[in-house]
Amino acid sequence: MIVSLEEIKEYLRLEADYKEDDNLLLSFLKAAEEDLENRTGKVFNENNKSELVGLYIKMYSAEQYEKRGATESNSEKVRFVLESIISQISICSRY
Repeated sequence: MIVSLEEIKEYLRLEADYKEDDNLLLSFLKAAEEDLENRTGKVFNENNKSELVGLYIKMYSAEQYEKRGATESNSEKVRFVLESIISQISICSRY
């Protein structure tokens, strides 16, 4: 996993010992990785991760976590940033 459970909890400002949503958070992290791979056609792992990849996964996961149950999906600002990251990763030969 590119972003750890501890990292996403820190990003979300959750207490490290808060365990109630651990499975949900792990599900969002996995979904974010899968979404990024599907949208870019690239596979990510420990060898080719970057801050940009990590940021995408954190933002995607945070948006899903914070907006769960809401009828409206990603806010425009978050959606714009996520699309920008996808574009950069898609064209960059580093990945």
